[in-house]
Amino acid sequence: AVLRGWRLRMGYDGYRFIQPSPHQSVRGSLLWLTPEQLEAADNWEDVPYYQRESVCLRSRNKAIKVWVYTRRQGKGRPCPVQLYTTHNCAPLVLRRYRHLFQA
Repeated sequence: AVLRGWRLRMGYDGYRFIQPSPHQSVRGSLLWLTPEQLEAADNWEDVPYYQRESVCLRSRNKAIKVWVYTRRQGKGRPCPVQLYTTHNCAPLVLRRYRHLFQA
């Protein structure tokens, strides 16, 4: 999935985040969550430190409304390419914390 008009940043606190940037885009994965899982994700993502926002992205040539976690006012630097891809760490995180997202 591609989210256009946003960029990925590495915060000075060491955590990645996205924020608006008109000429950039962010690639990622989509997760389908139940309301209970979404509440667990809010806790995991430290809402309100991160904000959950509804945005429109493109996936498989279709426009889809999704939730993303953002830090619009976050301070940071460009995220290194090797930290940009989700496949590096996502499976490990999902295995370790999947109990948080089970219905």
